[in-house]
Amino acid sequence: MALIKCAECGRDVSDQAPACPQRGHTVNALAVTTIQLTHKKWKTYKLVGAALMLLGLFTLGSGNGGLGVPLFIIGIIALTIGRIGAWWHHA
Repeated sequence: MALIKCAECGRDVSDQAPACPQRGHTVNALAVTTIQLTHKKWKTYKLVGAALMLLGLFTLGSGNGGLGVPLFIIGIIALTIGRIGAWWHHA
């Protein structure tokens, strides 16, 4: 670990620190972590889709097949929309 000078305030900062603790100026761009930006909308689609698929499977298993198949298909569609939406928007 080496110390480098912050370009903004001149304070000694670790070369592994992403920013200066004094003013928050970025010191080492490589140390900055990437934040997952998956939007809640797409996560909701995927969660609802998975829940509908499970509900459809449980309904099929209980002997009420008339409602289980449409629930399972709607679940697959919602899950697919959520996965494609998250991929498309890189969110």
